[in-house]
Amino acid sequence: MKKWLFIIPALIITGFVLFGYNEFNGNFLSKQIAKSTLKSYLAEEYTDINYQFDKGFYDFKLDTYTFDVTFYEAQTNWTYTFEVGPKLIPTAIQTKTLHYDSKDEVISTLWSEQGSQYVKNLLADIPVGGTSYNIDVPKQFSQAGWSPTVDVPVAPSITIEFPLYKGESKETFFNHVQDIQKALNADGIRYDSVFVYMDEKFDNRDGKKEGYAPIYYERRYSLHFQANAKITLDDIQ
Repeated sequence: MKKWLFIIPALIITGFVLFGYNEFNGNFLSKQIAKSTLKSYLAEEYTDINYQFDKGFYDFKLDTYTFDVTFYEAQTNWTYTFEVGPKLIPTAIQTKTLHYDSKDEVISTLWSEQGSQYVKNLLADIPVGGTSYNIDVPKQFSQAGWSPTVDVPVAPSITIEFPLYKGESKETFFNHVQDIQKALNADGIRYDSVFVYMDEKFDNRDGKKEGYAPIYYERRYSLHFQANAKITLDDIQ
């Protein structure tokens, strides 16, 4: 009986230690899943460019496994960070970010502006509000100017804002998103992902909702989709 008095607390302490380690360092099995996910993604997406990735680590702040991937072209190379999640079964590439020291800030800004205007014109017949096209251009990138099919290692992301909510149904919002996806795909513009959203405006000048600004906004609908992905009504957040 006395033996169990020592074993049980030891097991509890061990459990707490393992739980704490997993929370801050992840676990071996999940990390292997993340590594396999990234390896498969890179093999499928990058068939004509050389690359290598490091052993990676668990980022407890983001609940993702993070890997640096270095791409090689001619006499130069660029490093991106790929975050793979979710935590326990990391089978999705969640973010891809070009390192600051690999990025051409001036060209990135210029091409982002050109791309934003292009997307705005492309979607002129759809009742969108703002459009934002974001592209990270590596230093010494081989293409001289922007084009809709510019082939940077990580394709651009597009954000589209609808006018403020005026009672539109979820179905109406979804139909507009489908129109956006069809227009982008028909044009052939290259993109990695698109985020579309609609906010609702609230008047709180009477102060009934404590802690909120006199005029504030809340997200009514949003939908995020990857290139070539099929979207459904259930994807709306």
